[in-house]
Amino acid sequence: MNNRKSMNSFWLDMPEDVEVRQGCEPIDWAKLEPKTILDGKFVVREATEADLEGAAEAYVTGFPALKGCDFEMLFKPEGFQSFVGKGEAFNKGNNFLIVVEEVATKKIAAALIITMWKMLYRGELLVIAVNKDYQAAHLGTEITTVADKLFEDSGVEMCFGWCAAMHIASQTILKNLGYTPRAVVPGLYRLWAGEGEQYRRTVEVFFQKFYGGAEEMCTADINLLPEVEALLVPWRK
Repeated sequence: MNNRKSMNSFWLDMPEDVEVRQGCEPIDWAKLEPKTILDGKFVVREATEADLEGAAEAYVTGFPALKGCDFEMLFKPEGFQSFVGKGEAFNKGNNFLIVVEEVATKKIAAALIITMWKMLYRGELLVIAVNKDYQAAHLGTEITTVADKLFEDSGVEMCFGWCAAMHIASQTILKNLGYTPRAVVPGLYRLWAGEGEQYRRTVEVFFQKFYGGAEEMCTADINLLPEVEALLVPWRK
């Protein structure tokens, strides 16, 4: 007799330890209030289309390794349209642009694009850049903290992000915000190698965070290959 479960049973038979919630309506971006930081020198806020030239400069100077990959379009103001829309649709879709502005000069010092799958209640820290003139100001921490609060306020249940395995600072930012490292993945991205048309592949750390106790919606009753179980980082409290 074949006792294997059908595919439908895998998805629809609820384990006893799973929390089930009501509701199937999509979530949406909460209102992001401007936040003054670093003794009033900077403000973190929702971007406007007038910020795109400064945001592009942040990516060109702060993340030049994006050359030749899908995110290279962020080197030009018009390239942001594919990510965050334009006109009435700007910052209204699944992607959202946050910027850090220097108060005295009105210059965009940092930019971060985040993603929210509104029907899945899931978020992602997509791509961040700090203008080379401001990389000693710890703006990465400030803008990521604002994004993390926006995810929570918007109703996200789980968020994730990727950090370069060689970049302790970005890993520390996510760890301090309550994200859990779950895997080290070699070869995830293709990035410019800094000379001619050469490129390399990166090694990335996968970080994840639950909001509002959503980890209790994930069963701990799982079956793993021994090689996979050795990699497991528990998520239930």
